[in-house]
Amino acid sequence: MHVLKSFRPTTTQKQVIATILSAPTPTVAAGTIASTPNMKVARNLLGQLGLITFTDNTVGLTDSGLKLARDEGIADEGGQLTDMGQQLVGSQGASQTNNMGVPGEEPPIGGVPAGGPDDALGGTPSLESFSFLRELMRG
Repeated sequence: MHVLKSFRPTTTQKQVIATILSAPTPTVAAGTIASTPNMKVARNLLGQLGLITFTDNTVGLTDSGLKLARDEGIADEGGQLTDMGQQLVGSQGASQTNNMGVPGEEPPIGGVPAGGPDDALGGTPSLESFSFLRELMRG
């Protein structure tokens, strides 16, 4: 397993973490996350990083995932959602409206959002994201 020195999660990855924290049970969280392709991709990457654990029916944060949630302002020291975490959970429904993250707009022809294909995955990836992916492919 690779140890990351720096990781900046995308909006969708933050939504996955916030969903895990806000769901009444691990099963409910797993069902919500599995409901959209982007959330599933984000879940899979977070799992590979060791930030969450998941099966087909459950999902949960690891200690590292909870630390990331705190560092990113998603959760407070007690592990409860912050206002930002609440917004991430609330924005989930809006972004699922057209599967492009732009509430009230029709998806563009071809399904690629105006900002490019990365926007559909929850934001523009950072240089650290590419470096991490390169390391994953090597190992």
